[in-house]
Amino acid sequence: MTSSLDECRVAESRFGENRVNLIRTIAILVFFGNHLAHLVWDRNSLVTAEYNRQVTTIIMMWLVLAAGMFLLYGRGSRPPTWMSYLAISWDVAMATQLLIVSQAPSSVLLMMYLLIVFSAVLRQSLRVVYFSVVASVLGYLSLLWFSTWGRAGYQAYYENPEWRIPRWEQGFVILSILVAGGIAAQATRQYA
Repeated sequence: MTSSLDECRVAESRFGENRVNLIRTIAILVFFGNHLAHLVWDRNSLVTAEYNRQVTTIIMMWLVLAAGMFLLYGRGSRPPTWMSYLAISWDVAMATQLLIVSQAPSSVLLMMYLLIVFSAVLRQSLRVVYFSVVASVLGYLSLLWFSTWGRAGYQAYYENPEWRIPRWEQGFVILSILVAGGIAAQATRQYA
């Protein structure tokens, strides 16, 4: 009885990973479509050719993960358990890189971290949910580090008020990721 229950959990986890991958692919394509629409139709857009190249590169790298995951999980065999951790790490890395390229450490794009945390519920593993929370917080902290020290240096960051991100806002983003993780963990406990 236990082995059939374990087999059912493994199958459901694999289907969850497939759903996450489908959602990831659709979200990437919608985001890129929005980017291209702004590029083509918004004449007042501040999008430069360099920015467009960087965003396109990030999107293509992200889609490589999605294609690899479709191939791996589409075969029907049991993929290694570390693949979920790799996918989350890649999602966080690409989201962080996109925020760095966009020079938007304080924008609505920060919601990508919350989406990564909530998508972990579909994998039906508390460890994966906790990992997504830690990875998202570390991604946001690395974004803050780049915004403070990596872009122009610590002194320039504090000399330009428009570059600064208030501490309360930084705390709010981290708290939001943690609360999203708590909700995701509860949903995983309840339905797994």
